[in-house]
This record gives sequence, C-alpha cells and structure tokens, in this order.
Amino acid sequence: MLSKNIKETTKIAKIFLNKIFKKDIKKGAMVVGMIGDLGVGKTAFVREIALQLDVKNKITSPTFVIIKNYKLRNTKYKKLFHI
Repeated sequence: MLSKNIKETTKIAKIFLNKIFKKDIKKGAMVVGMIGDLGVGKTAFVREIALQLDVKNKITSPTFVIIKNYKLRNTKYKKLFHI
C-alpha cells in the first residue's frame, strides 16, 4: 500500500491493525519491522497506529534512541514498542 497523505496513512493503519488483531498472537506479542529512508513516514504510520490504540503519549521518532515504549489502553496488550 502506498500513502500520499496522512488521511491515507490513517486508513492503512486501521487496515494493518485489523489484520494484526485477527492473527493468533502467541504469548501476547508480535514484532513488526519497518524499513525506509529518513522522512518517508515510518513514524507517521506508527503515530496513526498509536492513535487507533488510544496511546496518549506524543509519538516521536526513535532515530536517536534505541527504543521508545507507550502504554496501551482499551486492549488486552499492555505496551507498544517503537524501536
């Protein structure tokens, strides 16, 4: 899928989450890797996923840190890790 704007990114994030939550996630965890050049929208995509998961923290790029984690609300999963 290709997104040309944040509205399309939001739609793709919703589709992605629907597919993820339909999977049988063993032990309550799943790792999803994202690759791409700086500025292509990886953090924007994670931000939209976090919004759908009701994360209240500001989502920022982990470019200069190893990992960021956010508490999840309204889901059986507890945290979103942005590595």
